[in-house]
Amino acid sequence: MCKSGGLRVIGAAWLGAVLLAGCLGTQIYPTLQQRTISLKPGDLEAHGIGFLTPSAATGQEEEKQAVALMFAEVLQQKRPAVRVVPLAETLGAVNKNGFADSYIRMHRNYLDSGLLKHEMLQEVSKATGVRLFFQIWDSRDGSVAWEATQELHYSYDTTSEEPLTLPKVVGRAAEDLVSKLP
Repeated sequence: MCKSGGLRVIGAAWLGAVLLAGCLGTQIYPTLQQRTISLKPGDLEAHGIGFLTPSAATGQEEEKQAVALMFAEVLQQKRPAVRVVPLAETLGAVNKNGFADSYIRMHRNYLDSGLLKHEMLQEVSKATGVRLFFQIWDSRDGSVAWEATQELHYSYDTTSEEPLTLPKVVGRAAEDLVSKLP
């Protein structure tokens, strides 16, 4: 009788631990919406992708380069056949070719209007040797070829103090978004 009662207590303790473990740990609730407009399978492999200065308001605008770098790294890892021009290389090409002022105006105009001027996209494309994407814009005709948004609710319970960092959240969003590209 004692053995049987002990097994019940161990069984109940094990079940309690399993149920409790289900409440602890990381819980991620992504909401991803994406729309393919004109980007076709093989386009990225054929033409490459270049990153422009990010403009999303994260509350940590000083992290713009880090956000762009994280997306470029994830894209290079997940899609090795795609030529990726990271933000630093794009900015270098823009500066070397003498149209930094035009790039700055294009970026400011984008913040106000959501529009990237076609002529400037073509200039950046010539300087970097790739089509520019990620909203995704097509530098050949100045149109949006693909777009996606993701809202990510990230929560976790832990007994240790582990901060939720911007790279962790951006990395997860980048992986989800890159996985949806044609």
